[in-house]
Amino acid sequence: MAEKPQPVEVLYCAVCSLPAEYCEFGPDFGKCKPWLIKNAPHLYPDLLKDAKRQRVFIENKHGEKLVGILHDTGSKELIIICHGFQSSKENIPMVTLAGALEREGISAFCFDFAGNGESEGSFQYGNYHRESDDLRHVVQYFQGQNHIVSAIIGHSKGGNVVLLYASKHSDVQTVVNISGRFNLKRGIEGRLGRDYLQRIKQKGFIDVVNRKGRFEYRVTEESLMDRLTTDTRKACTLIPDECRVLTVHGTIDKIVPYQDALEFAKAIRNHKLLIMDGANHEYTEHLDKLASVVVDFIKEGLHQGMLGMCPSAKRPNGLCSKI
Repeated sequence: MAEKPQPVEVLYCAVCSLPAEYCEFGPDFGKCKPWLIKNAPHLYPDLLKDAKRQRVFIENKHGEKLVGILHDTGSKELIIICHGFQSSKENIPMVTLAGALEREGISAFCFDFAGNGESEGSFQYGNYHRESDDLRHVVQYFQGQNHIVSAIIGHSKGGNVVLLYASKHSDVQTVVNISGRFNLKRGIEGRLGRDYLQRIKQKGFIDVVNRKGRFEYRVTEESLMDRLTTDTRKACTLIPDECRVLTVHGTIDKIVPYQDALEFAKAIRNHKLLIMDGANHEYTEHLDKLASVVVDFIKEGLHQGMLGMCPSAKRPNGLCSKI
């Protein structure tokens, strides 16, 4: 005799009354999502993934709202990721690093500095110290949410910002500087043209246009002087010995020459330098390799923290590798 078919148990959605697997085709899928995440996560794994990412609004000292995306894995440890000049939380390598940390079960937060991306405020050319203040408010916000900010990561200008932060505050023990610029007096002429100091003193500002002649942003004398008077070398020497710093730089970076990374290695006491062969400023063809290196460095720091080890004793200055 043929075996009798067994009854099939059907899970019905409490919101739209359809079988749960058909909710996405119904008229109220948006309303169904919270119920599905709680009761049928196996049917919609992408919903569970998206549910762990939430927009967070943090007010800086100037009353401007900073907008960020929290990749919440449930871990107490949190890594904050900072973008570079004219960039945002949505760009590479920020999103790549956040995703890599998320897959390792480590929470991450990417945000836009004031005047960039979705955050309030006006864009400024220099702003290194002000962006360091933005980062300070972000760190303090999450500390108030019972997170442990275990590391701060910065790409390009963001690399300078995280190092500046570490020179002022001693509450983050792991810092990653990706393609930061050591000598901030370099690279200006390429954007502002020759005799930029003379022209900005005469007019008070310089308007930067793209190759098509369209206006991009205005550089004021104040914002230019902010950059010119930011002393990267001094900031690096003020970073505590207990703070572990990783600098990563690509050999074909056309925005910031990789030789700048060598200067960071000389100035920071507890420092690891990694030169990535063939990588450009955005690590376009090396994102997976970059993510692997950064995540490993952060996990090493978390492990050392658990063991109560002294980072400066484990990571002598001058250690350099090339991959």
